[in-house]
Amino acid sequence: MLVFASEFLQLTFNAVYMVNRTSVEQALSPPELRGRIQTTRNVFHAIAGILGLTFGGLLGTALSPSAAIVIGVLGGVASFIWLLFNPLRNLHDLSGSSS
Repeated sequence: MLVFASEFLQLTFNAVYMVNRTSVEQALSPPELRGRIQTTRNVFHAIAGILGLTFGGLLGTALSPSAAIVIGVLGGVASFIWLLFNPLRNLHDLSGSSS
């Protein structure tokens, strides 16, 4: 139940985040750089996934699978907290867009 609730919260917040991030990214980035920006984001996402899987496996081996799941759930739920301190939260006008 804990994993289900965590995934539900993460996917809900992720959907809102992705729509807003993509909109701001497209409005503020020059058209000729949009492909590079998306590719760079995809590479970092893949690297983060590999590191997360590796760390989760090491954590599960060192502690226990149950402890690793609880730590992963808490980390996943807390992963959106950095957005509260993001300066883009105060962005209300995209008039400086390049497109």
